[in-house]
Amino acid sequence: MSDIANASALSWCGAGRYNIGNEASPYVAGSGRKFLVRHLNGAPRRIADFGCWTGRNMSVLEGLVGEQDEVYGVDGLWAREAVAELHSTYPHVRLAEAVLHDLPFSDRHFSAALCWRVLHNITSVSLLMSTLHEFSRVLAHGAPLLVAVRRHEEGSMDETPVLQT
Repeated sequence: MSDIANASALSWCGAGRYNIGNEASPYVAGSGRKFLVRHLNGAPRRIADFGCWTGRNMSVLEGLVGEQDEVYGVDGLWAREAVAELHSTYPHVRLAEAVLHDLPFSDRHFSAALCWRVLHNITSVSLLMSTLHEFSRVLAHGAPLLVAVRRHEEGSMDETPVLQT
C-alpha cells in the first residue's frame, strides 16, 4: 500500500449512481483524461483498464495512444460476456482474463492505468491490499493511476474527486 500511497500521480474519485452504461464516465472523459495526460511519460505507451467490463472508458484511453502504443482491457472470468462486447467494439484492444490481485503482467509493464468503479466490489481487506500491491507492481514508477469507488454519503451518491494529487 505504501507504494500506492506515495505514488506521484494518483487520482481517487468516489463514484456514485451505479449505472455502468456504455458511455465514458464524464469524470474520466474530463478531469480524469487531463490527469492522465498530465502524468503520462515516454513512448511506447501501454495503458490498462483494470475491471474494463464492456469498455465504457476505452474511447478515452484510445485517445491517449498512438499507433505504436497499446491499450489493455483486464477483467475476470465472470465478465466474459461483457468483455466479448468490448472486443466487438474495440477489436484492437488487447484483452486479458485475470483477477486483479494476481495480474499476468511483468513488473512496470504499464505507463498508466484506470480502475473505474471496481475496487468497492472486493470484499476482503487482504484481497484489496493484494490488488493495490499488484497495481503498484505492474505500473511504471510514477505512472498515473485513476481510481474510482462507490461512495455513499447521507442523502447523495455522487461522482466527485476524493483525492487527487
